[in-house]
Amino acid sequence: MFSSRLPRAVVRSLGLIGLSLMVSAAAWADRMVVRPDRETGVYWAGETVPWTVTWDSDTDQPAPAATYLFKLGGMTEAGSGNVEFVDNVAHLEAPIEEPNALLLEVTWTEGEETKTARGGAVASPERIKPAAEAPADFDAFWQAKVAELASVPSRPRLAAEDGGRAGVDYWQITMDNIRGTEIHGQLARPTAGEKLPALLIVQWAGVYGLEKSWAVDRAAEGWLTLNILPHDLPIDQPQEFYEDQKAGPLKNYWEIGNDDREQSYFLRMYLSCYRAVEYLKSRSDWDGRTLVVMGTSQGGQQTLVTAGLHPDITAAMALVPSGADMLAPSVGREPAFPRWYEKTAGRDAAAVRETSRYFDAANFAARIKAPTLIGIGLKDTTCPPATVWAATNQIKAYTEIVPLPVSGHQDFEGSQQPYVDRVYQGWLPALKMGEPAPVALTGPQAHRALLDQLGIDKLRPGADPRDPAAPNAPNYDEAKANVYPDLPDALKSDDGTPVRTAAEWTAQRRAEIAEHFEREFYGRIPDDVPAVTWEVLDTIAETKGDMAVTTKHLAGRVDHREYPFLEVTIELSVTVPANAEGPVPTVLHFGWPARILALFPQPEGPTWEEQVLAHGWGVATIVPTSFQADNAEGLTQGIIGLTSHGKPRGLADWGALRAWAWGASRAMDYFEADPAVDSDQVTIEGLSRYGKAVLVAMAFDERFAVGFVGSSGAGGAKLYRRDFGERVENLAGGGAYHWMAGNFLKYAGPLTAADMPVDAHELIAMCAPRPVFVSAGSPNVEGQWIDQRGMFMATAAASPVYELLGLRGLGTDVYPAEEETVASGDLAWRQHAGGHTTLPNWPAFLDWADRYITTPSAVTP
Repeated sequence: MFSSRLPRAVVRSLGLIGLSLMVSAAAWADRMVVRPDRETGVYWAGETVPWTVTWDSDTDQPAPAATYLFKLGGMTEAGSGNVEFVDNVAHLEAPIEEPNALLLEVTWTEGEETKTARGGAVASPERIKPAAEAPADFDAFWQAKVAELASVPSRPRLAAEDGGRAGVDYWQITMDNIRGTEIHGQLARPTAGEKLPALLIVQWAGVYGLEKSWAVDRAAEGWLTLNILPHDLPIDQPQEFYEDQKAGPLKNYWEIGNDDREQSYFLRMYLSCYRAVEYLKSRSDWDGRTLVVMGTSQGGQQTLVTAGLHPDITAAMALVPSGADMLAPSVGREPAFPRWYEKTAGRDAAAVRETSRYFDAANFAARIKAPTLIGIGLKDTTCPPATVWAATNQIKAYTEIVPLPVSGHQDFEGSQQPYVDRVYQGWLPALKMGEPAPVALTGPQAHRALLDQLGIDKLRPGADPRDPAAPNAPNYDEAKANVYPDLPDALKSDDGTPVRTAAEWTAQRRAEIAEHFEREFYGRIPDDVPAVTWEVLDTIAETKGDMAVTTKHLAGRVDHREYPFLEVTIELSVTVPANAEGPVPTVLHFGWPARILALFPQPEGPTWEEQVLAHGWGVATIVPTSFQADNAEGLTQGIIGLTSHGKPRGLADWGALRAWAWGASRAMDYFEADPAVDSDQVTIEGLSRYGKAVLVAMAFDERFAVGFVGSSGAGGAKLYRRDFGERVENLAGGGAYHWMAGNFLKYAGPLTAADMPVDAHELIAMCAPRPVFVSAGSPNVEGQWIDQRGMFMATAAASPVYELLGLRGLGTDVYPAEEETVASGDLAWRQHAGGHTTLPNWPAFLDWADRYITTPSAVTP
């Protein structure tokens, strides 16, 4: 949703905003809760936003009489009326026709006190534009100001003090600024370490001193830290001193000179930030590589300014930044602090508004070249979300946006925690280590980034199963399905040489096919994937069906010392018959965690686990999404993100299917060390997308003895060259491309399936000589999207490879009827009469698999 010219992502407060700007926390803690129906608060322009207003009372007191007011852009009235509660709950709605923010205010009276509760939403925020462009001479003006600053020697004066923390050196620092003013701040660094990354912390609005911990805490983490005041004031005076300044010369300081760009109070403030960066660069203990700036509110404003003004900033982090889109009221949106648009008393209003364009954070944002992290409160009335997005959308560098749907301007009850986590668990640790800023692209952004690497503007649309009349409706006419009937010959090498012996297949052809699937389809596993250490979390005795069993729950901890702020753990359970006297054959199932399965009704009859255990085997379930999410947003997280250190994928890098198969291989590593599991007799099984993963795992890890593939469809056993149901374009599109390598996208434009060097039958053939059972449900119940016939055809087309190796193939290319088991060979097929499940096919599979799996007599029922 948050697309831009370059990648832009949506995913402990850094301090209070300053007494002069604080919104009463009590107002936010009231019992009136106002929220849109979508947890993220993010919508498309043109949508109508439903809201729920709840009187959250811990007494029997009913909801009071209340009124509501919708404000587009936080300013323009878009509906009002009385709130009608039923059992302390009311429902409201309002449209957002254009890209904008929407604020809902609910007001009521308690005694003599009027209270207001707010909720926020935003529509198509990536399309919100500033109210005005930068002045034509914006760059020339600021180049002149930087030159004026350069003409003034900085003369840094450091006074060493006790920072209050062992292992940290601390100084107060003063430097000269323009026109006889000074910069005051504090500098801290770890005592150990010769070359350090540098961090500039800039402050929120108000008149106050600096707390040592603001610099010392970051220094203790390994940063050369400079923290400066926005004012020409000492940093360590009693509170009374700052109160006097606030009531006297610095009263409403943000309005000083706001009608003259040469006299604006923000002129020296902005230049002090620039000088602070120059000072950090000049220090011999700076590592010469990392220069980060961060701040909140007015500090966020200064952050955007600094990153836009100074070309050497390498990363910027701004929480609820002020000072953006200063002319917002001219287009009906609420302005942000310092609200110059309306601060015109006794001044020329036109001059004030023209001056604001030179100090607008949005205009500096357009000049930022460093990765930037932004936190935006959706019900913020001090720095309204539309103003922040207007600025953020100008940034041409990678930008990660963290919408804060329940946050105003303050961090009340953890409302800003998602941003804080991203700063302290993601960005700062990575940057400190010299890593790039960890990327958190949305699915469409990651998709666009791959297309850009391929030089492709757009792809052909996939089949749309929702509208049979659509031009791109799926084809379910078998007469039109085989548009590319000529399949690649699995037994012909890339140079055209026939493969006539098993040795030639093993030595050359299989490796060629594997290379194609790795490079073009599923991606490569990096060479340096960290090791996995298995931990048994618990061992329990239980009963499944009528059988007493022993179950172990395990966690596979992936070593993350090379990238310590991304933790990856594989969730695995292993269950074996309690009476087993030795290792038993085991089925490894790609599945869901038990806590999720418990939420859904269970089918009648024995479960697949009960059937397998009754057969004398063990069962194991690996949860793929525990170590790699089933979405594109997760491509910079999980095991893929850990190995890439949070960077976006290259074209041949692995997708989720290969990552899930990697996890299965790590489970196999564990089985080889578990005396309860016969690791030479492990079957791997999965349904749907996990059926795809079964084939990938079997193809690339020859330790799996048998494969049971359920309704795998495109990306699994279905032939790509068939146009029936799901198409290549669907796999390459926004909803599924994360399963595949980036290179796969080109087959949805400009190339087609006919250009593919291999097809699904060769993925099945890579499993040889190990037996594979391919299954599906009825097209009348399961639907035809997965193309049951196309999977059967691929299984049949893999048969020549099995036969070359002295095995038996499927034995037929005639499509069988439902409930007919084709199981005379080492490739088997069955289509049951039910829906999207393997459950009805388990008895037939187990009967067939008994040819290959030997069950110890001690556990035979």
